Amino acid sequence: MIVKAVGVGAESWSGVVILADNGIGYSPLLVGLTDAEVETLLAAAEERSYGDGELIVEQNTPSDCLFILTDGAVQVEHREGARSIPIARLDQSGEFFGEMSLIDILPRSADIRACGQRWFSPSRSRL
Repeated sequence: MIVKAVGVGAESWSGVVILADNGIGYSPLLVGLTDAEVETLLAAAEERSYGDGELIVEQNTPSDCLFILTDGAVQVEHREGARSIPIARLDQSGEFFGEMSLIDILPRSADIRACGQRWFSPSRSRL
């Protein structure tokens, strides 16, 4: 499986790709935004691909972007020492994670592993 992520914020990312998929319009995170505001978010996005099971977000690393699921699923895990504890599985279009990175500067609180999906992700610095 291939996982696609769209995001801005990671220093190694460059360029912008706008998704044709309209699934992000159904995210509770975007309720109340105008079409123009959603287009602004899309313009601040970049698409990335990950293999199934690949780490998308690593616990305790700097956080600088959020992700909105358009299809597929991810596993949310919290690490305690050498143990990884499953917390949740996100698999509905419009679900999101990493939103706290737009509010505070704390490191990521969990690992997020790809399960074959695509993401939209604007960053705080591009908004």
